[in-house]
Amino acid sequence: MTGTRKFLFAYRFEGAEYGFDIPAKDADEAKRRLGALGLARYDGEIFATIHVPGGNILANLIGFFKQKRR
Repeated sequence: MTGTRKFLFAYRFEGAEYGFDIPAKDADEAKRRLGALGLARYDGEIFATIHVPGGNILANLIGFFKQKRR
C-alpha cells in the first residue's frame, strides 16, 4: 500500500502480551481497520516470506514489456 504508515496495536492473551501493526494512512483509519478484524477469515499459515528489494518486480516487468511493444 503506497502512502501508508504502520500503526502498532497490542493485546493480552493467556497472560502474555502480543503486538501487531496495521498499515493505514492515519491513526483513525488504523482504528477502523482494527474494528474490521472481527470480520476477518482464516486463510492459512504463513510458512515463509520473501523480501524482494526494489519494489514490485512484476509491475516493473509489465511496464518494461509494454514500452518494448511501442
